[in-house]
Amino acid sequence: MFLLFAPFKIRRLIKKIMRDVDVVFHLVAQIRFMWTGPISSQNLLTYDVNVMGTQNVQEVARLYDAKKVIHASTSEVYGSALHVPVDENHPLNAPHPYGASKIAVDRMCYAYIQTLPGES
Repeated sequence: MFLLFAPFKIRRLIKKIMRDVDVVFHLVAQIRFMWTGPISSQNLLTYDVNVMGTQNVQEVARLYDAKKVIHASTSEVYGSALHVPVDENHPLNAPHPYGASKIAVDRMCYAYIQTLPGES
């Protein structure tokens, strides 16, 4: 097992590390809940790390034929609970950039699986 704590937006680094990896546990995220207006440096960093970083991990995993990429989501995609227990059928209602970026990542992971040849 190899644990990596690095900026996943750096594709060159990811390619070097993931060359002989079968399973990737992708647990990296920018988790600040700051909301300082429609566009702020923190909001852009959250999007860059969460969305673009995940895209880089998925693409390098595909390039090197990793068997699985296991992605961790968050309950923050649901916002305030409308019912308890909160399950996967709960409406998505993220109230901040972190939750919104994780919704985008969750959907991107699903779409990625659906578009791989022979997968679904």
